[in-house]
Amino acid sequence: MSETIQQKRQRLKAFRDQLKAGRPQLGCFSALPSPGFVEALGHSTLDFIIIDTEHGPASIETAETLLRAADAAGTNSFVRVPANRPDMISAMLDCGAAGVMVPMVETVEQLDIVRDAMRFAPTGRRGVAPNTRAGAYGFLPMADFMAWGNEDTVMIGQIETVRAVENVEALLAHGVFDVAFIGTNDLSTSMGLPGQVSHPDVMKAVDKVVATAAKHDIPVGSVAVSIEMANDWVQRGVNMVTLSSMIGFRAYDQQAAEVRKTAAPAP
Repeated sequence: MSETIQQKRQRLKAFRDQLKAGRPQLGCFSALPSPGFVEALGHSTLDFIIIDTEHGPASIETAETLLRAADAAGTNSFVRVPANRPDMISAMLDCGAAGVMVPMVETVEQLDIVRDAMRFAPTGRRGVAPNTRAGAYGFLPMADFMAWGNEDTVMIGQIETVRAVENVEALLAHGVFDVAFIGTNDLSTSMGLPGQVSHPDVMKAVDKVVATAAKHDIPVGSVAVSIEMANDWVQRGVNMVTLSSMIGFRAYDQQAAEVRKTAAPAP
C-alpha cells in the first residue's frame, strides 16, 4: 500500500477509535467550493471536515479537488451527498472520500441502498474501479483497495425526521450505520417546530436516538451553532460534533464590532 493511503487509513482508524471510546471529535462542514479554504481548515486542530454537496454547489469534479486539499493538510474528509443516490455515493468514494454522510435516512430499505453503493461484493454492489483516486490511480494493490472500501470507509447516516426517530431501533440495528448524525434543524421542522432545536420535544427525540445508538454501540454526531451548544452535545453523549461555520462568521462579526467601538472617534 502506498505510504500516503496508509497514513490516511491510520488517521481514519484513530478517528473511529476515538469515537468508539467516547472521546469528542470536532469538525466542520465546508459548503464553499474553495480548495484553499478546505486546506486551511485541515491545518487547524479540527479532527475532520465534511464537504457539503447537499447544501453547497460543489460538483463531483470540484469535490475531488476539495478532498485532495483536505488530504494535503492531513485531515479526515467526508462528503455529504445531496441524496441517497448510489451514483453519487460511489462517485464520492471513488474520488477518495474517507466516507459519506447520507441525509434523510428513514427506512432499512434506504440503508440497503446505501450499503450496496458503499461496499464491494459480497457485502454490497459497489463497482470496482481501482484506477480512480481512491485506488491511487491503479497503484494500490487490489486487496488493499477492497479492504479500504469494505472495512474502513465510514457511513454517517442522518436521523432528521419524525419517521426516522420512530424507526431508529430498526435503523441502528441494521448494521449499516457507523455514525448516527442528528440533524436538529430538519428534525424540529419535521416535528412542526421549525428552528426550535432546543425545544423539549426535540430534545426528547434526540435523547431517544442517543440512547438507542448507545445500545448498539454506535457513535452519535450533530451540529453545534455555538460553543455552549457543542458542550451540551458532549454532555448528552454526542461526540462527533460539527461546528457550524456561523461560529466563525459570528466571531468575525463580534471582532469587527469591537474594533469599530474602540476606533470610534470621541464625541
